[in-house]
Amino acid sequence: MQKLQQFAQALRQPQPINAMRQTIIELLSHGYSQERLLEDLEALRLNLREASREADEDRVLEVMDFLTGFCSPHMR
Repeated sequence: MQKLQQFAQALRQPQPINAMRQTIIELLSHGYSQERLLEDLEALRLNLREASREADEDRVLEVMDFLTGFCSPHMR
């Protein structure tokens, strides 16, 4: 499954932030780079903005914070 599809599917889960975070952990464990994941998340964020899905865009931004370390240490 393509990464953007995985992220979109995670956004439909009851706890989308946790689902997206888990998806990122899995992708990192399979060798995807942090930089590439950030690029993919940014593309998703822009798509969500164009679709006026502000709440989902905010969720993606929060997950990007986890990935970059701009969060509590236990969430990195």
